[in-house]
Amino acid sequence: MVSKHEKELGALTREIVACRVCSRLVDWREKIGDQKRASYKDWDYWAKPVPSFG
Repeated sequence: MVSKHEKELGALTREIVACRVCSRLVDWREKIGDQKRASYKDWDYWAKPVPSFG
């Protein structure tokens, strides 16, 4: 059984990942996801907000 708090946390996580409120941050993360830094060129990028990270 999933608790009410687990459901709320899941909903918050989905909301954060889908967030597009700050256009400057959206532009930056999408640019970084597309144009990777040379030191991380072989890494897969999430290019979306990370819940609980900032």
